[in-house]
Amino acid sequence: LDAYNYMLGTFTYYHHQAKNPHSITGDDITHLDRAADGNLWISTYWDGLNYFNKNTGQSTPYNIKNVKHLISNQIWCTADAGNGLVYIGHVDKGLSILNTKNRTAINIQANNYVPYSLPSNEVNSLLCDKEGFIWVGTSKGLVIYDPAHHHFIPVHDEGRLSRRISCIRQMADGKIWLGTELGGIAIIQTQGSVSSGRFKISYITEGIKSTNLSGSSVRCLSEDHFHNVWAGLYGDGVNFLSASPEMFHQIYYSAIPDLSHLTAKSALSLAFDNQGNLWVGSDGNGINIFNRNGQRIAAYPTEAGSSVQAIYRDSYGKLWLGSFFQGACIKTPDGKFSPIHFPSNQVDVREFYEDARHRMWISTSDGIYTADIRSGRIIKHYALSNNLVRSIFVDSRQQIWAGTFGGGLMVYNSRMKLIRSFNTHRGFTSNTVNKVFGDTQGQIWVATAEGLINFEHPGSLNYKIYNDKNGLSNCHIKAITEDAFHNLWVSTNRGISCLKAGTSHFINYSYKDNLPLGNFNANCAAISKNGHLYFGST
Repeated sequence: LDAYNYMLGTFTYYHHQAKNPHSITGDDITHLDRAADGNLWISTYWDGLNYFNKNTGQSTPYNIKNVKHLISNQIWCTADAGNGLVYIGHVDKGLSILNTKNRTAINIQANNYVPYSLPSNEVNSLLCDKEGFIWVGTSKGLVIYDPAHHHFIPVHDEGRLSRRISCIRQMADGKIWLGTELGGIAIIQTQGSVSSGRFKISYITEGIKSTNLSGSSVRCLSEDHFHNVWAGLYGDGVNFLSASPEMFHQIYYSAIPDLSHLTAKSALSLAFDNQGNLWVGSDGNGINIFNRNGQRIAAYPTEAGSSVQAIYRDSYGKLWLGSFFQGACIKTPDGKFSPIHFPSNQVDVREFYEDARHRMWISTSDGIYTADIRSGRIIKHYALSNNLVRSIFVDSRQQIWAGTFGGGLMVYNSRMKLIRSFNTHRGFTSNTVNKVFGDTQGQIWVATAEGLINFEHPGSLNYKIYNDKNGLSNCHIKAITEDAFHNLWVSTNRGISCLKAGTSHFINYSYKDNLPLGNFNANCAAISKNGHLYFGST
């Protein structure tokens, strides 16, 4: 037995000593349980039970030599019920009830001819709950022992718990958690009468979601002071189950067909349709559509191109979809895909933006196109000094802001005459612009590879730079969106950061907050009607 003093960072070691009658009776320890007085019960595989005094370091043995009617020294677990009664789970001799006051024991074993008996003589786990009932986990399932009436209560679980119950814990909220063999974790809500054996049971199972376990065989469970649960698994490490709901959730790619997963590894574009369904443009497998419950309800692998880099819902409810050198199309509410006819079929479409006059601006690697919202017909093409246009925004003064890859930011008047260009030659922070975003307060934000730029008053064209000095954990800004409280959210090469309204310092979120380890994708963000923010990553 090792006792760790976490204040001093030191270990104290206790082991069996043949010449010391107060040492533990054996070193093959199978279980530790808190005694009613705060000390420990130590179970061993071959040498019975030990009551261990933590203050003196001395042990008092209970075994077949000094306890009348104790049937076996082979013990998996114990539970102290108070009043001198200790329940003992044996390796193959069922359940014993030890009276420490008179050193006697009674034994209960499985009996196929007795209704509601022990499911098995191998008792792996025990718990005395807050009501005084004894929960007994065996190699073949779970039962509850009622000490007042001396009988067992079966748990109605539809067969899901007919397996080894490796550990049982009652948490601070009163729920009973079970660690099972090959069945993950079962959580039992005990409100109401325990004597009925009928409970609401939920399960946490193995899987690839953030809410799943890394394995299916749970050997131990522990609740910390913050009510988080730590689960020790056989062969699959330790899992941390947070008491607080996760701030971020992920929709994963899976090679295994599953309607809750993406069909491609990279999400390049995001938008919501009129029904509240999420459209995800992927890299290599077209479009995935998810309903509000997170289930994939449709997929279009080729209809809008295989790599869909831009999705936008216009004011008429139509979806505009642009791809990597495979052109663009419009998905009408009646379900049809109508192609947008560019002068060239090989068009690399990066973004759609509808202005206040209902013109559609299309950012491409061949400059800027405008289109008629109703017909989808291309109206005009603008070639720029740098045609690798990644994002467009039209402000309240009808100025056109064009962000480019390699050419920085350019601002034009309503007739597309250049007003000013911002690039590194002119002292601008970066020539790579991933997004130009107008917030609800009339400010313009520019996502660059070297920080976030803010034009508080677009008419003056003066700007402020936000970077690591403002707390950004990474300055390569990929996408921008705004929540209902006017907080600004950006994705970066290292996670997601939030600039709270009225402040100048960012709050950062990373993989520790259940974000993906990979990079986030440029200009890939959306917000749902209920205010949930979505960001695409690789």
